[in-house]
Amino acid sequence: LRQTAQHLKSTLPEGNFLCRRSGDEFIAVLDVKTPWPAFQDTLKRIFEPALLTVNHRGSVQVTATFSAGAAVHPDHSSSIHELLVFADTALLFAKASGRNQIQWLNAQMMSATLRKAKVDSKLAVAIREGKITPHYQPEVDMLTGEIVGFEALARWDDEELGAVSPAEFIDLAEQSGVIDQLTQSMFKQVVD
Repeated sequence: LRQTAQHLKSTLPEGNFLCRRSGDEFIAVLDVKTPWPAFQDTLKRIFEPALLTVNHRGSVQVTATFSAGAAVHPDHSSSIHELLVFADTALLFAKASGRNQIQWLNAQMMSATLRKAKVDSKLAVAIREGKITPHYQPEVDMLTGEIVGFEALARWDDEELGAVSPAEFIDLAEQSGVIDQLTQSMFKQVVD
């Protein structure tokens, strides 16, 4: 981590503020004083693989690569909290797009972040009020064509959000610690 921080500090433009966020994530705050295209070219140096030496039972060289997400003040937000959320969103897109690159926040990413925040804010209430309901899918014996059972699938239709995919709300339920309540709610609805 120390070598990674030293590498980032030495390759970032002067006047930067660099701190470790958690794990292997760092936050860099940069004051842009050069024209935008030149600044973006300067940042590309960060994404050249770095050779780091790890001393653990001998000296081992490791090649490190970097992914980054970027949000711009005040274009994307004036709130430090929102800027961090937006930069983190762009980072997720960078990692999903093949890593070792920088992704600048765009309208699609902002829309996805705002939707996720809305879904997250309504999730606990939807579970408590039984708005996430079971929809039954038949299980069919492929040899006979006979229905041998049903699978209960969680579905959520919200007045404001419309149809919310399980791919959206299941992960959020796990992250926010309400997955057990969701499971209990679904079980109760299926059994009753």
